[in-house]
Amino acid sequence: MRKIYFLLCLGFLACRESSSSKIIEEDKLAEILVDIHIEESKVSNMHFGSIDSSILAYNYQEKRIFKKYGVDSLQFANNFDRYVQEPKDFLRLYDKVNGIMEKRFKKPETSHR
Repeated sequence: MRKIYFLLCLGFLACRESSSSKIIEEDKLAEILVDIHIEESKVSNMHFGSIDSSILAYNYQEKRIFKKYGVDSLQFANNFDRYVQEPKDFLRLYDKVNGIMEKRFKKPETSHR
């Protein structure tokens, strides 16, 4: 009986999809990348006394972003690598990133009187 239970548990675990292999929707991945690039820019402009402090600050922000979108770093890396392998897909992804950036940082038009 124990062997059957053990084999069933092992089979269940083997068939379960790991979170790192889940595909992140392209629009969501673009949003994540926008947030990452914004945080990279902020940390870079903080002019910390050491590179270690910059890395710690960036890593903290990156973890916060992943938590916000419900992904982990391995899942993000695997999905990003898929796009890097396919240049057309990568360009399409970054077209979306650029579009989101433009919308977020669009200056309101002022009326001329």
